[in-house]
Amino acid sequence: MNYKKTIYGNTERFPVFVKTDFEKGQIRVDCGFFTRPNLLYWEACLEFQKMPGKKEAKDDIKKAMFSSIKSKMLELINTHKKPILVLIKSDGTSRQIWKFVSDTELSKVERLNKYTLKRLCFDNLDSHNDVFLDRKENGIRIIRVRNNEEVPDYLTEEKEDGNTKSLTGIYQYKDIFWSIAPAPNDKLFQNTRYAISKVTHPTKECKRPDMIEIYPIHLKEGDDPADWVYLTHVLRKAAHQYRETLRMPLHYILLKSLKNTWDSKYLIFKSVLERIRYLLK
Repeated sequence: MNYKKTIYGNTERFPVFVKTDFEKGQIRVDCGFFTRPNLLYWEACLEFQKMPGKKEAKDDIKKAMFSSIKSKMLELINTHKKPILVLIKSDGTSRQIWKFVSDTELSKVERLNKYTLKRLCFDNLDSHNDVFLDRKENGIRIIRVRNNEEVPDYLTEEKEDGNTKSLTGIYQYKDIFWSIAPAPNDKLFQNTRYAISKVTHPTKECKRPDMIEIYPIHLKEGDDPADWVYLTHVLRKAAHQYRETLRMPLHYILLKSLKNTWDSKYLIFKSVLERIRYLLK
């Protein structure tokens, strides 16, 4: 999560872990500044609401952020022999916290095969901090997801008559995969046809199906990458109260809601403080 505002100043960036157990119907959240680990989602929302007004928030986050990613990965490796999928959203914030997930760093890492790592790296300057994945039986799989400017907006296929048609589903390009959502039944999506653009119709609103990149960072030997990519794609449809496909897998929508609880509480604290200062003048 990127810098967050408190009434005492901005925090550092910090990682947040959202875990879903679809069999038990539970969503849990872990974060380095929580007083206890793996809170239920509603408990995590309450913790996030406290932080904008907490004087120690900046120090708590600064102390916890550097060790929390490695600690979480070790926890998952040591406690999950059954298959577990770890999704990492790659953007400027996450790469600052864990540089290992960038293309540059992944190109240097030692591999057993194309989609299987020998170890996870946490500190480029100290290899003693690495975690070897082949020394302990575990079920961990790691997939990176992103939809930044390096990912195409959409794909179109050319038909025999020369026209194009939109695509939906999963498509592979070299070592990466693309997940393309179908266009919802919304008239604004009709404005994305080939003949319509902002140049010819500058006042028209338009929407496009959301396309994300899926890259398997680490799978077990013998895994079919398509199986785990498909699971990631399906998680975009995991919100039972929403009929359409989500912009990202469900976990990131839950994380965004946590962020909103922090932001909304900060605005309330800020408004109250401004009112108090005004009355004290």
